[in-house]
Order: sequence, then structure tokens, then C-alpha cells
Amino acid sequence: MRVLLFLISVSILTTCVKKETADPIRGFELGSPEKIWKNHADSLEEIGILEEKDLGYTNFYSEDSTQSYYMQLGDGIDSLKVEFTPNYDGFYIGKLRSIDIDLIQDTSIVEKSDTVKYKKTFPATRKEEIDNIFRYFNDYYGDPTKSEIELKETGIKYYMSLGEDRKDSINILKSTWDQGGYKILFERNEPITIPDLDGEFYIEAYITYKSNRYNQELDSLKDSIRKQLTPDDIIEFQDWSNPEFEDISRYKKSMRVSYGYIVRTDQVEPRRVTDVKFDIIIENVFGEELSRIEDCVFNFATPLRRNSQLKNNSIFPNSYKKEYDIRYDNSLEIARKYEGEYRVSTDIKKIVFDDGKVLSD
Repeated sequence: MRVLLFLISVSILTTCVKKETADPIRGFELGSPEKIWKNHADSLEEIGILEEKDLGYTNFYSEDSTQSYYMQLGDGIDSLKVEFTPNYDGFYIGKLRSIDIDLIQDTSIVEKSDTVKYKKTFPATRKEEIDNIFRYFNDYYGDPTKSEIELKETGIKYYMSLGEDRKDSINILKSTWDQGGYKILFERNEPITIPDLDGEFYIEAYITYKSNRYNQELDSLKDSIRKQLTPDDIIEFQDWSNPEFEDISRYKKSMRVSYGYIVRTDQVEPRRVTDVKFDIIIENVFGEELSRIEDCVFNFATPLRRNSQLKNNSIFPNSYKKEYDIRYDNSLEIARKYEGEYRVSTDIKKIVFDDGKVLSD
């Protein structure tokens, strides 16, 4: 009898104890200084919780090429491999302002024709997998503070997935948890069906953690970066042609080069650029300078905005030509006689903004 009562008591106790749900973001804290949250990411990577996703290039504002990670989100067999990105705003520096979690994975369909078989891959995750993650967040944070539906125009990702059943717009389901100093947004499209696949799918599903002071913190960071910019950080000439040399007379020669694009490379300076002064540098394959054309000037017919570029006109290309006398300008003559591969670059010395202010190197 006592054994039976003991077993009943243990059974009741076990059913009353709620399973503890692990922290979805593994101990990251919004507002943490850069050194602390990056060290935390490193420690999670060392023990296998995070797996780096190397972008293959270095962020303009950071020495780190790793800015996103893969991690398992959720509990046990219901967990999902997701992409986890701290400070998902193009600036992998400063305080931890936000965390973005992309829940969508690649789904493939093998299609056949009379002569060929091929695999079509597109972003889509099964509804039940995303729903499991939503329940996981409900277990940890409780019911959402707010839930709403927003109508959104569909883009190419929907056209690829829906085939003939594509729509011009679709409902986006949004659930928000207000955590005092920050908010969590769980966002996903209404479930859709995909031709040749059973069940329902999500094409877009994201979770975003964002500080309530996100805009102020990001503006402050941008302002501090902007104050340190040099002309080389703002303007870049790309795709220079090889130098072309021409004989004018016995002693007089000319050298001509042209660019492919002029690109705004910064992300923080709101003013447009109207004029650029720069040197053209001609180097050998070892990066050693052969010659330099100094104080070239380019005036933009339309001031160059942030996140934009100017392509050279193929009909009337912009090129830079310098005539020289081999008796007095030895550097260009050395460049002319060089038989290896050229490297052409620029040293941006000054730029003029649309408010008339000049930034010098």
C-alpha cells in the first residue's frame, strides 16, 4: 500500500513539474557591449552550439568575415536548424542592438522532362516545423503581447514556389512579445501549398529581437562612423582598363586609362557627392608603383547618392589621358616598357558634398 501511494505521489509530482524550456537565444543579452557579445558568440561556437557562416568577405566596418551563424532552435526532435545573425543591420559592431533568426530552409523538387531530369531548389519550410518553433516561444515567453495580420505584395520567391497558383498579395502573420527593454517579433506568411509537394509551407518566417532604443543606438553608431570616414571610404573607382600607350612623336608619348564604375561604398553619409579629386596609380603585378597621374578631377552631372553607382558610358567613355616627354617623365616611360600585368587603382584625395563641404584625406 505504501509503495502504491509513493508511486502515485511521484506520478503526480512529475506531471505537475513543467519542463524547463531553454533560452532561445542562448544567453545573448541585448544592450551588451561589442566585446562581451562577440566573446559569448565565440564561446558558443567552441562548444558547438553555433556554427559560423563565413560570408567570404570582410564587413566594411569590421574585421570579422563571420557575421551569421547556424544553430539548432527548439527542443529535441522538434528543433530546426536556423540562421542566427546578431546586429542584422549591416554593422557587425557596437552594442548588441538586434538579433535576426531566419527560419526558412531550402526545399527541392526533382522535375523530369522527356530528355532531362533536374532539381529545382527554393526557400520553403514545412508548416509543422515553424509551428513547433512558435509553440516553443510560447512556452518560454508566454502568450504574445500582440498579434496582427498584414497584407503584403508577393515577390519572386512566391512566384518560384507557387507556380500557377501564385497570388499578387498574401497575409503576413505577426506575433509580438514585449519584454520591457526589447521586443520580439515572430513573422511568417499564411501557409501555402506548393505544386508537387504534400502539406503546407512557409516561404517567409523570421524572428527578430530588437532593442526599444534600436533607432537611437544605430543612429549614434552611424554618426560615430561618419566622423571617421576618409574620401577613400566613400568613393571607389572600379574596373580600370589596362593603360594604353601611343606614340605622338619621337619623344612625346601619351597614356590613357578608363574606369568601369564609380561606386559609393559607405553606408552612413547622407550627403551626395558632386566632385572628386584623385590620383591614378599604375602598379606592377607585385603591387609596386610604376607611375602616378596626380590630381585628376571628376565632376558628377548628377550628384552620387549613397548606395548608388555610375557606370562609364560605352559610347562616350570617360578616360584619363596624359601626354608626356620621355626625356623628362621617366615614370610613365617605365610603365610603358613594363611587359607584365598592370594593376590600376586610385587614391581618392578630396570629395565635395552637395552642401559645398570638402572632405580631405
